[in-house]
Amino acid sequence: MDSGRWREIEDAFHRASSLPREEQAEFLEALRRRAPDIARHVEPMLAMDGPSSAQLGGILDTAIWDTLEQLPKAIGPYEIVSRIGVGGFSSVYLARNRGGSTPTVAVKVLRRGLSSPDSHGRLRQEGEILARLHHPNIARLLDYGSSPRGEPYFVMEFIDGEPIDVYCDRRRLSVEQRLRLFRAVCSAVDYAHQNLVIHRDIKPSNLLVTADGVPKLLDFGIAKLLDPAALRVDHVETSTGGGLMTPDFASPEQVREEPLTTATDVYSLGVLLYRLVAGRAPYRFPSRSPRAIEKTVSTVEPPAPSQAAAGPADPGEPTVAEVAEVRGTAPRQLRSQLLGDLDSIVLMALAKMKDERYSSVKELSQDLGRHLGSEPVTARRITPWYRARRFVRRHRLAVTVSAAILVAMASAVVVTTGATLRADEERDRAERHLAESRQVVGFLIDLFEVPDPQTARGRDPGARELLDRGTLQIADQLQHQPIVRATLMATMGEVYLKLGDLQRSRELLGESLELRRTLLPAADPSTIDGALALSRSLLAQGENGKALELLRGSRMDLAAAGRSDSTEDARALAHLSTVHRQMRQLDAAEDVSRRALEIQGAQLAEDDPDLITSLAGLGQVMMLKRDFAEAEDVFRDVLRRRRSRFGDPSPYVAVDLGDLAGALYWQERFEEAEALAREAIDIRARLFGDDHWIVARSYNNLAQIFTAQGRPDEALPLMEDALEIARSHLGPGHPRVPNLMVNLARAYQQAERAQEAEDLYLEALASHREILGENHRATARNLMQLAHLYDDQRRDAEALEALDRALAGLRASLPEGDYLLSHPLYRRGKILARRGDCRGAIPALEEAWRIRRSQRPEGHDSLRGLEAALATCGATAPYPKDRSATPRRDTAPTSRRR
Repeated sequence: MDSGRWREIEDAFHRASSLPREEQAEFLEALRRRAPDIARHVEPMLAMDGPSSAQLGGILDTAIWDTLEQLPKAIGPYEIVSRIGVGGFSSVYLARNRGGSTPTVAVKVLRRGLSSPDSHGRLRQEGEILARLHHPNIARLLDYGSSPRGEPYFVMEFIDGEPIDVYCDRRRLSVEQRLRLFRAVCSAVDYAHQNLVIHRDIKPSNLLVTADGVPKLLDFGIAKLLDPAALRVDHVETSTGGGLMTPDFASPEQVREEPLTTATDVYSLGVLLYRLVAGRAPYRFPSRSPRAIEKTVSTVEPPAPSQAAAGPADPGEPTVAEVAEVRGTAPRQLRSQLLGDLDSIVLMALAKMKDERYSSVKELSQDLGRHLGSEPVTARRITPWYRARRFVRRHRLAVTVSAAILVAMASAVVVTTGATLRADEERDRAERHLAESRQVVGFLIDLFEVPDPQTARGRDPGARELLDRGTLQIADQLQHQPIVRATLMATMGEVYLKLGDLQRSRELLGESLELRRTLLPAADPSTIDGALALSRSLLAQGENGKALELLRGSRMDLAAAGRSDSTEDARALAHLSTVHRQMRQLDAAEDVSRRALEIQGAQLAEDDPDLITSLAGLGQVMMLKRDFAEAEDVFRDVLRRRRSRFGDPSPYVAVDLGDLAGALYWQERFEEAEALAREAIDIRARLFGDDHWIVARSYNNLAQIFTAQGRPDEALPLMEDALEIARSHLGPGHPRVPNLMVNLARAYQQAERAQEAEDLYLEALASHREILGENHRATARNLMQLAHLYDDQRRDAEALEALDRALAGLRASLPEGDYLLSHPLYRRGKILARRGDCRGAIPALEEAWRIRRSQRPEGHDSLRGLEAALATCGATAPYPKDRSATPRRDTAPTSRRR
């Protein structure tokens, strides 16, 4: 190095070292852009926190050595070709061995200026360690010697490969392929541990993968011996501080210079695994000073890999799309693959406390093997629910068969009990029940029998295909078993309802009810159950009036049989409350809900499922009445009872957590709501799998909370995931799919991605019309959101057309004066007023004002906006002459609307 260049390095170092720590990073960044060759020498000099003169001398000597172009011609009998690596105290050269069986080798020797008894001992120790490690994934030691000056060197096999992360990305390896490659690395590290060696510097550059896909672990230069006497080497104790570690992969105990165990390598493997699957580092250091590194590694909890893979990229990092692309997938699918088991495995390896990590590398590898085999992993709490979910993933068809048989048998028991419990002879009842159960089981075994390979062509039948096949077989095989036939039709009708085939559900449930009414008394529990099931199907199709009529008829049947105020009557009342709620008849909904609870409270246990369901229904009513404080109290009570009944994790508990999160959301207690929504996601993911549509609903709920907090970058990926999962699992004909489309379109609209929003609104509108019809409230909501978009773009004619259609649908399905009508009326009036059509604007604005005034106090935000719009047309709000009447108290927040 010439003296001029050295003065530049020295000058830059002194200028940087005189700056406060927080300003040094900015100085280095500018230096990297202006003179990268100078910056790469200054940066390690600054990293030393108060270095001694000996340390600083070594660093300066290293800087000089790095710039030398002249290479040694030979080391021992090995002819040097080029330098292929530089470590903390040694250099590695590519060399030719003209007389050996391996012509190309790697020679490791001490770097100039770092020759000392300590460094000699360290290099000899590394050679002794390698001589005792014989593993296919560890670079082999070939030779060992000393130069004429007594400096040690050793010779290894030359690994012509790429760092493991580069290898994976170049070949676009999937997450599963990366995990299998990583397990080979774990095998090497575990072997070293079995031989009492801790590597302490596991990172991509020390893990090269050959063209054949074989990973090789290199560089045991700072390895620690657990028992030097057992290996019979002169042990050199190496410090873990300063330059003898890689901070990005160092464990908390390593950066704190505490005693190390094999748990240190477990942690470094966790960092490596995090990067391989998520494409991100687990930490973002505020600066590279030792203090900042220690604080970050010791105290900052890394985000789950699934979150990191979907999060925004720092400058220089790959984008979310790029991370997914080099893993051969899309962002949503990548997040789904990482969410759940892999998140838990990686975070367990990265635990701050050593005793909370995997106890060995072998255990880490075994857990990854369980994940790959869809078996329960130890990183997650092994509950019966979780174990069952993993079993279902491995044996989907067998579980479907078993579950269907059990459900149908349970249904047959219910029917038989309801139909024959009043029979005179217990034996007759038992024999009839046994015969019906056998019929159900026989039918379902035939239905779910694996199809002929020639027709199936290796394909398992889907749920809808099985249902369709079973529906056709019922009429042929069960002509003489009408009760069993009715039971199976009802079961299939309920499943069709969940699959979103509303018409088929309605047909089957209707036919089942007619059979039961023909065969059983009108007030028989199974007949009442059939009516309740059909009412749910009618309600899903927007046939509110027919559902109401059906439920009232069932209550009349119960009253005629002298069974008013029975538990069956209470269940009918709870369903009636749902219909009133759907029709926005909220006072009636509250009245019948409280009456159902009164009956059930006197006859059922506190944690009876029917009573809890009725209580949750009351909470929903109070939400719509905007009494969020009471709704919160009700949902907390529901959650307490449900946990007492079902424990954790339970799908019912997940629903209750979501309800409670909604009540907190509307009170603008967003942090509490977010915590509950995340808990619901975790429960559902553990029970149903990470890509189940039920989990997608929870993603959407959490995204709504993020949106309200002004966190669109976090909300959008979740909403996109939710829609992708719903489309994949439910199909385009399910009503939940267009609902999720509307939510995502709103988010696009808020993010000023107008064209994407419009396309999605129109796609959802076509689905809503086809599935639910023009007059359903979901269709009207879709139209209102589309009108909002058009209004923002000043496309007035299209906005007014959408609003008129929304109003027509709402007037056909809602009672007069319902609050929802005020939204399209208000927007329609504003658009007309803006266009100067006050004759059309004033009636719309006045009607909207009257509706809101009936439920809002004078001076409320929602009224002031209407009054301002009226003022643009020279009109005033139509206050009555007597202004003493005060509407009920409004408990809703005024600054945000969901």
